[in-house]
Amino acid sequence: MRPVVWLEDTEAGWQAFRYAWELATLRGAGLVVVCAEELADRVRTQAEATGVAVEVRVSPASEVVVRLLRAAEEEGGEIVVAARRTPTGKVVLGDQVTTVLLNAPGPVVVFKPPRKT
Repeated sequence: MRPVVWLEDTEAGWQAFRYAWELATLRGAGLVVVCAEELADRVRTQAEATGVAVEVRVSPASEVVVRLLRAAEEEGGEIVVAARRTPTGKVVLGDQVTTVLLNAPGPVVVFKPPRKT
């Protein structure tokens, strides 16, 4: 059961990636990353450095939710997504994260980045 993470090129997205990587490491399992093509090489490079088996599934922005849900169904693992914070520190779930929450075949971890102090 590999975690499936939706990686966006934001600080919160990379923090969620690190969280999912830690889950995979603790389980001795690999990790499935759904991301844009321009992030794929960076993910593979980081994976090689850590020794965790990572499968990268490239997705255009218009299909990321469908591909994320499909990957989670195939893997039987939880989905890890990043929440966003407003300038005042409140957590905001956008339309795509809400769609994932409502349609996921299993658990969804909404990684909430720490507040900036």
